[in-house]
Amino acid sequence: MDEAHLVKIAKALADPTRLRIFQAIVHASRICCGDVGRRFPVSQATVSHHVRILTEARLVEGCRTGQYVHVRPVPETLAAYHEALADLVRDALAACEPGEAVPASDEEMPADEAADSPAARRARRRALLETGRG
Repeated sequence: MDEAHLVKIAKALADPTRLRIFQAIVHASRICCGDVGRRFPVSQATVSHHVRILTEARLVEGCRTGQYVHVRPVPETLAAYHEALADLVRDALAACEPGEAVPASDEEMPADEAADSPAARRARRRALLETGRG
């Protein structure tokens, strides 16, 4: 799975309503979009929007039967996403020395690493903004 598709799936699943809609589709294995809309306190247009994003991420696919559109999950996409995330986890674990704990906070990091941490960068930006130089 390429990085762009990985990001698209992550963004698609990041929205809580969209994740719940996706879960409903997965549990039903095949469901009419109208039935999805009746399960959630959102408009049919909102359901269509969320289903479109899930379709663009290739997490679901739809088929038209008369006036109804039924959607079903695409397990191959979910399996590829799972594998890509597993690869990331393996790479992260391999980057640590055996027996080395991953630092939980900036205080546990060596000074040179802590200086470039996201928290340190945020603190520097905040200081610049407060002094009017940022």
